[in-house]
Amino acid sequence: MKRRLSILMLICVFISCSKDHDPIHTPIPQSPSQEEENPHAPNQETVEVTSEDMSAYFLFDTSKSIAVALDQAQKTKELKLIHKKKIQVNKVQVIRQDEQEGTFELAVQGLVNGTSFDEDFAFVGFAKKPDTYYLGSRSYAQWKVDEDVYLKEFDLEGLLTGKKEDLSRYTLTYLKDFISFYSFDSSGTIYPFSEEELNDIEVSDLSYEAGYLQFTTRYKGVKSLSATRLPMDKKRYYASKLGINKAFVATYYMHRVYQNLDVFYSHLLTFDFDKYVVELVGDSKSLNSQDNSLSFTVRISFRETQKELVEVEKTITGFKPLGELKKDLLIASSADLQEHIKNLIQRNPKEDRMAYLLKSSIGKWIQKAQIGRVDNGHLLDWVEVQVPGGSVMALVEDANLPEMEKWIYLERPIFELISYQFIERNLWVKVKLAAANEVALDDVVFEFRIHNVKSE
Repeated sequence: MKRRLSILMLICVFISCSKDHDPIHTPIPQSPSQEEENPHAPNQETVEVTSEDMSAYFLFDTSKSIAVALDQAQKTKELKLIHKKKIQVNKVQVIRQDEQEGTFELAVQGLVNGTSFDEDFAFVGFAKKPDTYYLGSRSYAQWKVDEDVYLKEFDLEGLLTGKKEDLSRYTLTYLKDFISFYSFDSSGTIYPFSEEELNDIEVSDLSYEAGYLQFTTRYKGVKSLSATRLPMDKKRYYASKLGINKAFVATYYMHRVYQNLDVFYSHLLTFDFDKYVVELVGDSKSLNSQDNSLSFTVRISFRETQKELVEVEKTITGFKPLGELKKDLLIASSADLQEHIKNLIQRNPKEDRMAYLLKSSIGKWIQKAQIGRVDNGHLLDWVEVQVPGGSVMALVEDANLPEMEKWIYLERPIFELISYQFIERNLWVKVKLAAANEVALDDVVFEFRIHNVKSE
């Protein structure tokens, strides 16, 4: 009995060891998911394209006519992101249209998120087309470009000459680059004429009167009940014809030009000399010392006919700032200044008293110095000039010089003594031009030597 039991135990141990070392392992098969079978399969979810999507894609404006919308639909083909859908239209075909009701239907082919679609879409609510009589009798026009554009590019002068050959240029093809044409129905709803309908528009009685471009419109022979009047500022129009000669302006000080504006004004401006005569209007000039600018009014006429066109005010900026005087002027001693300073020192040998007098009386002794231009050495003269309320001293250039050669005019110049130093018998002074022409100045400093003013 014991022997049998032992044999049975050995058999069980053997079987157990065999299972632990079995080299063959067969897993239980599992069904793969659809994504694992084809990870590159496209998303088959259907994306609906609506009429609202198409309206946004074509940028439809229901305040305009069906003709405008259809023209927009035929021209729009690019890829756009509309309501989180990538839409691109390839083909558009008109199924039906009712201009009197403002409705139409389109057959549209294209792609939405990369998937093809071919559907029909209905659109409603567009401007209803009035009948021919309403379109013509209520036709009118408006500027389609900004004022800065038509003032610069629209040719107003053909209407001002009165010549037939000049008027012939105002064809509808020319006008529609600047002007849009409209009508409206009995309810007041505005109806814009389409490009095709413009072929039946006529413009007549075109003129310019009292600041307005005026004309009458006809549609298919039906005349508008009222004329169109478009505002056009003739002064601004001709002001744009007058440029500023910046290179010339930059070489002069403003107050010098202002004093002789009748000589300078035409050189400050650029214009078509062969076409226009430009004249300075008397007593029209003014200046702004703080802005370093001057203004004046000119009268513009046609050169050929001498017909006066308009008076225009111009403001000129860009003159040399007064700070440039430190490079354009020089100061040197003179025999009169030397004698004056020598006597002052001799009468006031004490240092503090002499310093006080040098500083306090600079307005007197600086007029004895030689002040001239660096470029040509021409000296400036101290003269008394008349101003509102009296007279003041001014530094001006030689009256015998040609006017165009004079740069500088300094009214009420104020000098200050910054420092002085004796070197041997000579006095070196550093002076500052603190103000001129009612403008405060900084760093306009000059240093010069006054010879032999101190005793041994």
